Amino acid sequence: MQLLLDENAYIDAASPNNTTPLMMAAHYGTVAAVKLLLDAGADPMLKNDLGLTAIDFAHRANRAESAELIAAFIRGRQPKGSW
Repeated sequence: MQLLLDENAYIDAASPNNTTPLMMAAHYGTVAAVKLLLDAGADPMLKNDLGLTAIDFAHRANRAESAELIAAFIRGRQPKGSW
């Protein structure tokens, strides 16, 4: 994956059903793969044709650590401050 990223591969390239590399990593890959994609700028909020996000893929595969990593990443992007 790093080689592809180093060669400027589109990080959110979608399959025919709009499944992204992050979704695939969340379902089939390692936590390190998920972290690499998130750190490189993958969008965890994208949905495929079934309306599933990367967190959904992680939950469906019982990959709690990957799901939590993605959730923490999303929380970290939320605006800071008091409302």
